[in-house]
Amino acid sequence: MKSIRVDLSDPALEVFAERRDRILKSRKQIVVDSPKVVTKLLESEHTVESILATEGFIEDHSSLLAQRKNLTVYQADRPVMESIVGHQLHHGVIALAQRPADKPLLNMTGSVLVLNGVNKSENVGTIIRTADALGITNVIVEDAAVSPYSRRSIRVSMGSIFRMNVYHSQNLRDDLLLLKEREYSLVGTGLYAECQAVGEVRWHDPTVLVIGSEGFGMAEEVKEICDLLIRIPIRQGVDSLNAAVAAGICMYAWKG
Repeated sequence: MKSIRVDLSDPALEVFAERRDRILKSRKQIVVDSPKVVTKLLESEHTVESILATEGFIEDHSSLLAQRKNLTVYQADRPVMESIVGHQLHHGVIALAQRPADKPLLNMTGSVLVLNGVNKSENVGTIIRTADALGITNVIVEDAAVSPYSRRSIRVSMGSIFRMNVYHSQNLRDDLLLLKEREYSLVGTGLYAECQAVGEVRWHDPTVLVIGSEGFGMAEEVKEICDLLIRIPIRQGVDSLNAAVAAGICMYAWKG
């Protein structure tokens, strides 16, 4: 571990202010903030390049930081950190890490969760955290949609994303058909007339559960290849549930 005291003139710190995931993706990097989430990152097997932290965080986590031989630690006072990051930083630490490589689709075994058009970082992060809690460790997400490695999604997941196998699909329908060839049961969610109530479902292993977007549901090309469609019965007059809430109910019915 190499520790460097920094100020606002150091150009190496500009990356910590980057919020655009497409830029970080092009650099094969992720940015992680908040003490609990950074700590989980440091405890994981993922490669951490550098952190920007207050003296207090560095002292409190000195033994964990010392285990990272190639880690650069930038130390700064909180006002300096807030100026660098570009917003009020309450917790005194932010990290830069290598973007985790995708798990090859055909190397996934066991339960698989699919995010089809879920485009809010908060929902993606919450769904990942719930999946981790219920023992679902394989996630497929469309490459064009919000990645679970976006900065906000990582934070909302509370670091659960670092325990997941993630695959970014460039052709979701074809990838799901490959899983069906491997005898996965493909279960879609929505509010369609042909849906079965989630509480009445008899689940089979292995299963792929598809969560669609809050506003539009699953893509039609995905819906038409599902083996089963399920819904959450709700009161009349309520359009739909939040995608993360609905996903949590379905995942609990599946794995709880």
